[in-house]
Amino acid sequence: MNNTQFKKRLEKIIPLVLSYAADHYKLRPNRDPKKTLEKIGERQFINKCHEGFKLAQKEIVDSLIEIEKETKKFKDRLKKIKGNKHLSELKQQKNYQQLVKKIHQLIFQKAVFEELTNVIAWTTFKLDRTRVKALMQPDMHHKSLLEGNIDSLIEVARHYNKDVNKFALITDITSCIGMGDLVIIDTKKDKWYLAEFKEGRVNDIILKTLKRGNLGIAQKHLLSLQDKKSALKFLKQFRRVLNQHDKSSGALRYIKTGVGKDLFTGRNKLSVETDLVDEKFTPLLFGALKELYSQSKEDELYFPFDSGLVALIRNPKIARKWDFQHFILHSTLEPKSDCPYTKHKPSIASFKDPEVADHFKKIQRISLYELKNKVFSFTHEPLFFNVPQKRAVDLLTGKLAIYIYFDSKEFFRLCKKANLKPSWDNYEKSIQGEPRHVRRAIVNFNGKCLAYGTKDKRFQFTYGFLFRIVHEMQTATSVIEQLKAMVKFV
Repeated sequence: MNNTQFKKRLEKIIPLVLSYAADHYKLRPNRDPKKTLEKIGERQFINKCHEGFKLAQKEIVDSLIEIEKETKKFKDRLKKIKGNKHLSELKQQKNYQQLVKKIHQLIFQKAVFEELTNVIAWTTFKLDRTRVKALMQPDMHHKSLLEGNIDSLIEVARHYNKDVNKFALITDITSCIGMGDLVIIDTKKDKWYLAEFKEGRVNDIILKTLKRGNLGIAQKHLLSLQDKKSALKFLKQFRRVLNQHDKSSGALRYIKTGVGKDLFTGRNKLSVETDLVDEKFTPLLFGALKELYSQSKEDELYFPFDSGLVALIRNPKIARKWDFQHFILHSTLEPKSDCPYTKHKPSIASFKDPEVADHFKKIQRISLYELKNKVFSFTHEPLFFNVPQKRAVDLLTGKLAIYIYFDSKEFFRLCKKANLKPSWDNYEKSIQGEPRHVRRAIVNFNGKCLAYGTKDKRFQFTYGFLFRIVHEMQTATSVIEQLKAMVKFV
């Protein structure tokens, strides 16, 4: 899918998942939308939202299948080119470079379409983080749609979606739901269901065994098999179905009771209700984007939030990213008077000077989060909730870049002010003995981790909370209040 086709699909799908019902009923903030909604009725409005979701789902399924077919084609070509050649040799070949670039582009496009389906999932669950995260698991959606039962799921979903009061979401086209094949919403009954669909005689036997609670059905089939390989294959599938059922049941139980097991860490978890409301700097982003696009000369704009800086860059190039990193260096870390660039006029030749070269390396080491890459992170609310529709298209087609700098020192100061007793601890010592998934969850700030809590209860700052700031645009103050609530209840 080339960039022009990709752009057209985005322009068509984004309004379907974000504003279809609001556009239909002409809801506007300045026209008392609450009064209009009361007149329409909640169920009718939700059904209209679902109408948009149904249209979007068809477009997304078609797009994902097209992308997977293209990806397979390019990977097959790449395999032929590779042969027994060494990677260093392949990197010199232009056709190899072009194929790798195309595959990476397709992987990104796939993640974007899945992120659009995530909008449907999060909206369906009314942005309830607990519900959405309960349906996630670590190793989900690694199989290709082309290898699964997507055609059957499309047909089943189409059957449900004929009913105006129902909406069936195909979970395999999301990146945030890892259980069940369909999430079915029934607005008439005000209920939702997680449905699993299995095909084939083996699955039919397994499901009959579980439904009737009669192991004799499975045993009879097992004894009828002619060889050990077939028997082991049957038992493996039986275990897989039981495991899926166990995980789904546990997730639904957690959503209902607030008590369950975290599938990522293996630890027990408890859902705690608070009266905290997420505070965001999204309005600042919207205002800054409006200003940026109204400017005739300047193509970039920087603005601060309570624990960092944001750069908006139109028609981005790598040098513009370096400019932002350079700005950060001298606005937060080192005085500009120490900058070697003031002694040497920046040019290719000047980088031969050791002082300039070292300074450039220091600039590049400043960590930035590029907002478009949020599409690869399935654990947090979709990117599209925090960027205007038109600008989201620009962002995802390379016409706009949004970089976020998280100032860890300022965040530390705010934690201290909130009496969270923060400290910088040795990262390696802090993660010693922890399983891999726990180690990977803790943010590594150049060999240090940020610890907080009380004298007796210490916690490490994780990417989950960091991403609430750099991906969901929550203010540091808001996240710190969440940390305080967690410390209080644990």
